[in-house]
Amino acid sequence: MNRELAAVAEEGLKELWEFSQADVLTCYFLNPHSGLLWLFSRYGDVNYDAQMHGPLTYPGQTERLLQIIREHRVLEKELVFFNEMPPALSQSISGVPPFIIRESVNRAIWIVFGRTGVQSLKDTYGRDSTQEIGIILFLNYRASNKTAPSENLKREIGVRSQALKKVLQHLVDQPCILHEDAWRLRNMSLRFFRELEGVLVVGDEQIVGRKLEELCVSIVRNAFNLILPEGSENVGNVLCTLTMVDPRNQGKLLACYPLQKRPAVEHASSGIVDHVCRAGQIYMIEDTKKYARRWTESGGRDISLPKYVPCDRETCCELACPLIVGERIVGVLNIEANEPAAYKKHHILMTLQLA
Repeated sequence: MNRELAAVAEEGLKELWEFSQADVLTCYFLNPHSGLLWLFSRYGDVNYDAQMHGPLTYPGQTERLLQIIREHRVLEKELVFFNEMPPALSQSISGVPPFIIRESVNRAIWIVFGRTGVQSLKDTYGRDSTQEIGIILFLNYRASNKTAPSENLKREIGVRSQALKKVLQHLVDQPCILHEDAWRLRNMSLRFFRELEGVLVVGDEQIVGRKLEELCVSIVRNAFNLILPEGSENVGNVLCTLTMVDPRNQGKLLACYPLQKRPAVEHASSGIVDHVCRAGQIYMIEDTKKYARRWTESGGRDISLPKYVPCDRETCCELACPLIVGERIVGVLNIEANEPAAYKKHHILMTLQLA
């Protein structure tokens, strides 16, 4: 996702939330291939489960929400105001994340924008659908909030949301994770959080160190089995590594899977992983042999081509993704396959989500 564009969108959403006097604003992108909502931004006091990142709802819940949007023709109007939430409506959306807040919702404004460049889609269950929803904005007003949006306020909210429409549509128009991949990613994330909790409750430093090492091995093993390359029937991952990056942007190998590949990886002290440690951007080599020839022909003078250092003779394709906390690069997740062009756009997005 374009970070500069995302920052502009975040600022616009925050201003819209403050102007609307709503208790909660949430912005979701809908993945048409998986039928799952993905949280982009939220403002206000929302009582979310900490594990509800990534795909936020079960497909059935999202389908109910889309049915409500269709019934009320929200997509045609783009903005619908519920002065009092109908009981049937409240009941049918129970459990859908936009409404998991500390107090009951009395009023709500729904803003729904269509996807760009999408003419016809099939919904989660394979039925023909002209559903083109891409972005869903919720402005929720609690029962205790005495603000009753006037016609002028609603009109101005509509105008301001239109100013955000283009930037949000640019953000939502990106590679999508398939339904089955999204749920595999979610399940792995939940397992990881459980393992991490087991580390954090231990007080003994030696035990914590050992458990963290086990956790790192678990991460690369799960990533190895999660990011499945595409190609011939013999295509497969060769290895996966996790590298820690220090404040000087120097990398240190933490874990490798399969374990027997580690000596070869440690021997390669520089290369694509080292480049990502410093640059903080995803880097993929579709064909390592062609890339190595190009690098040799350039004599290492082409700064657009980081040096490639082979770790395993089976490797034909490599994908390295930075782990970033705030503005700092803290690690690199690297995965390699045995056939050229084995990783596609959705593999890049999956790796980024995992990172």
